[in-house]
Amino acid sequence: MAGRHIKVFAWAITRKQVEAQPKAPPGQAAPPSESMSFVTLEDETVLVETVLFPRVYRACGYLLERTLPLRFFLERLRRSGVR
Repeated sequence: MAGRHIKVFAWAITRKQVEAQPKAPPGQAAPPSESMSFVTLEDETVLVETVLFPRVYRACGYLLERTLPLRFFLERLRRSGVR
């Protein structure tokens, strides 16, 4: 079901912020690192593992600090795990 879009109302229960280092073009200085985050979302039925890449994390990463449920629109890339 690759490419299927999913709407999720969930709580961000865990997250890990990391610094992504973009590759520099040959002969140029490396650009500054950018923050991104791995986030586990939970609703009443399932856990969803997500990645907020730098552009999205800059725009809405602050929402992860809230204790209210959040609405996410996700694209399902692959299914893994145990049924």
